[in-house]
Amino acid sequence: MTEGIERTAPDFLRFLSMEENNLLVSVANNRDEFGALARVEGLYSAAINYQSIRNNDVVLFQLLTFIHYQFLFSRACQMRCHLSEAFGAARAAIDAALNGIYHPRPRGTGRLRQAGKAV
Repeated sequence: MTEGIERTAPDFLRFLSMEENNLLVSVANNRDEFGALARVEGLYSAAINYQSIRNNDVVLFQLLTFIHYQFLFSRACQMRCHLSEAFGAARAAIDAALNGIYHPRPRGTGRLRQAGKAV
């Protein structure tokens, strides 16, 4: 029951091998999830590739890139059994997505609006 517990501090190579082992076990156990990840990758690629971006939409493009990176980082951390980092990255992705939804500038206008009035 305690065969996975290290009794001494591992050296660097032993640490790397434990990390690789965690990743390989996750890959073997979660093969179905790779289909879902491939689908998300396809959606992201379709949204990003061959897009011309207007100056006032650059922030949204950067947020989308940040969200995608944090999503991938979260999945990689989860597969390596680093749950705290995985949840932190997922939280960053969710926060960025919510910020992207509430973009204060209406598209096509250069002015902010507040309660139907131009500010």
